[in-house]
Amino acid sequence: MKMSHEVPWIAALRPYVTAKHQAWERLDAKRDVLKLDWNESTVSPTPLVKERIVQALEGLRINWYPDVQNNVLKEKIAEYVGEEIDCVDYFASSDSLHEYVLKCFSSREHPVLMFHPTYDNFRASAEAQGAPVTRLPIQALYANASKVISESGANLVYLCNPNNPTGQELEIDDLEVLIRKFPGKLFVIDEAYYEFSGKTVAPLVSRLSNVICCRTFSKAFGIASFRVGYAVAHPSLISVLSKVKNHKNIAALSQIAAIACLDDVGYMRQQVKEVLLAKSSFALFLERCSYVMQVYRGGGNFLLFTLAEHAVRRLVSHLEAHDIFVREFQHIPNSIRITIGTPGQMKVVQSAFERFSVD
Repeated sequence: MKMSHEVPWIAALRPYVTAKHQAWERLDAKRDVLKLDWNESTVSPTPLVKERIVQALEGLRINWYPDVQNNVLKEKIAEYVGEEIDCVDYFASSDSLHEYVLKCFSSREHPVLMFHPTYDNFRASAEAQGAPVTRLPIQALYANASKVISESGANLVYLCNPNNPTGQELEIDDLEVLIRKFPGKLFVIDEAYYEFSGKTVAPLVSRLSNVICCRTFSKAFGIASFRVGYAVAHPSLISVLSKVKNHKNIAALSQIAAIACLDDVGYMRQQVKEVLLAKSSFALFLERCSYVMQVYRGGGNFLLFTLAEHAVRRLVSHLEAHDIFVREFQHIPNSIRITIGTPGQMKVVQSAFERFSVD
């Protein structure tokens, strides 16, 4: 008889489904692929990243573990977010940070509340811990957040702000009201797209010990391959996370890349400005397309839109034929999420859209 060694909650786990990474398969043949399916930056990060890494490789102790307490990186993160150094810590991606948060603050007796559609990997990570997850329609959050949070019985509330994939945003004043109203609940605010919205709970963390702000260097800063994220939270929460954090898991080159990004924040801000300009223009274009039913306006470096039912797969295939990769979003029927690039890149995308025939 075949025996399974899985614990029951892993056996029952519905895994997080990633989008296809087809763009990688075309890199050998073409270099002008537009990868607009994972919300990465569409341009390279500040040239300082490559410059610092090349310099570092000359004397890097590759045989050593990386710096397990990089205070230079911590200080620069603290300066960037406007908090004290004991309110921040860095991790091997925001996904890794999420897993540590769930290890520390969720369990089979500590339920998690989420709203859907949102970043589903958090749900999979929570269930992998054995934590019961309540998923409510995101409209419930915006209709009466206080009521649904109160009635959920959850110990931990996950909110993506701006929300991925819809772009919806909660005002910080409203978030502060909720965080203060439920001091016994931990609010995990995923701010992966903060740079594109400018809305953050970071100023609250020194006063409130029931909120963790999670951020990443993978989006606006453009170093997704290096996998660096960070937490902004009350020192008491940072201390708890430090108990389970594997301090040697943040690669030396990743630390160098993150510091370089923070040494040239102006470069990132200029890229964000271009993306937001392109986003506004492309949203107007989509709204003029006869086969586009709805465009979700909101924060982030992406747009979600719904199409006529028969058009979705055909449009995705049409774009792929032009080396443009977008995300067909299963959680909302007949929808596509597209990462927004530079104005020049989005003109290429618009041209491909204009050559698409729905008939």
